[in-house]
Amino acid sequence: MLPLEVKTEKTFALTRMWKYLLLFFILFVSALCLAAFPLFFRVEGEVISFDWEPGMEAILQFLTGTDGHAPGSVRDLTDYSNFGEMFGYSAFTLWFAGTLVLLVGVPAGMFFSKISGWPKSVVGFLGIIPDFVLAIFLQLVVILIYRKSGILVLEVASVYDQVAWVLPMITLTLVPLVYLVQFVSGRTRQILTEDFIRTAKAKGLSRIKIYMHHVFRNLLPSIRGQLHQLNATLLGNLLIIEYWFNSPGITRFLDTRDYYYPLMAKTLICLILIYWIAYGWMRLLLWLIGKRLAHD
Repeated sequence: MLPLEVKTEKTFALTRMWKYLLLFFILFVSALCLAAFPLFFRVEGEVISFDWEPGMEAILQFLTGTDGHAPGSVRDLTDYSNFGEMFGYSAFTLWFAGTLVLLVGVPAGMFFSKISGWPKSVVGFLGIIPDFVLAIFLQLVVILIYRKSGILVLEVASVYDQVAWVLPMITLTLVPLVYLVQFVSGRTRQILTEDFIRTAKAKGLSRIKIYMHHVFRNLLPSIRGQLHQLNATLLGNLLIIEYWFNSPGITRFLDTRDYYYPLMAKTLICLILIYWIAYGWMRLLLWLIGKRLAHD
């Protein structure tokens, strides 16, 4: 017979697997229904009535692959053939932003745990700047530099093959980065008051070893608990920056002026997929760093 601990671990793993499968199913169904939301309502003059048949018909046709005549219309599907490339752009942008936030935010937060005064106030101020305000400000700065010097230091928006990367990435990552820095800073201050930190100092361990092997390891569970919030913020910012900077991502298909149910449903499902890809990578990255430190 298997030991009780092994049985408990297997039961926990199965429960967790079914939990995630149920979550994915709910998200998938929610995406299909949300994409069909405009089809559930019929406008006749000044009267708006609910009619579930067009929406359910569109969902069924999408699932069975017979959506060629699905309800809805679209003015221009020129970019639809590039959907794969646009999906790759959005996925890479969110993946890179998540990696950047973790690799910069965690050490910066540990560093700022010992700093007070105006630097801390500046970081707090940066965290309350709305995304669109930051985007406008950055674009204006680049334009002013161009007018004064005649040098375009950065692309202010994506045009044809010239894709803007730096300004959208700054706008995308600033708010979640500041949030993570503040969170890690506060958590680090708490950890530094623990008894095992005093013991490590008494043993003569260097400050770097204390931070890397004791503080960071105890930060990991708390950081993992914040990944959903960080990733959700990044995904929300992605919708803004791809629109504002004219980036070639899939969020442009969320424009209801060009409503086409199969395209809308596919876009929402892909955004959910992008979210979980980025979330899984961020968890894996933290696990790899933790394993690396464990063997040092």
